[in-house]
Amino acid sequence: RRTAADRSCALVLPSPIGSRAAKKCTRRAALRAVELGCEVLLKATKVDGIYTADPLKVSTAKKYDALTYDDCLAQHLQVMDATAFTMCRENNLAIAVYSLKQAGATLRLINGEALGTKVVAKI
Repeated sequence: RRTAADRSCALVLPSPIGSRAAKKCTRRAALRAVELGCEVLLKATKVDGIYTADPLKVSTAKKYDALTYDDCLAQHLQVMDATAFTMCRENNLAIAVYSLKQAGATLRLINGEALGTKVVAKI
């Protein structure tokens, strides 16, 4: 079976943001990405990555450029729904968290530009 990576393509699976349905959709997106053999799950959010605290509430919050799955768990960072996060971790599916508000960010990420925060097994 050929995977998305074998075809060198990008798949965009939209999901709602900021609602109860978003948790279920994040799980579905992670499951679909694993099933399709994707290399990375792009998660567009209200902020431009993962921070030490909510940057909308804590002005001193620091942004991470990269983290491991274990870092996220040890620091209790709320990257996404726990079930979706575990699915990504168990299947070594990288997670890229970036700002939905940044024009062209999705295409720039797809083209390999480093934006937001990337979560991987090892840095």
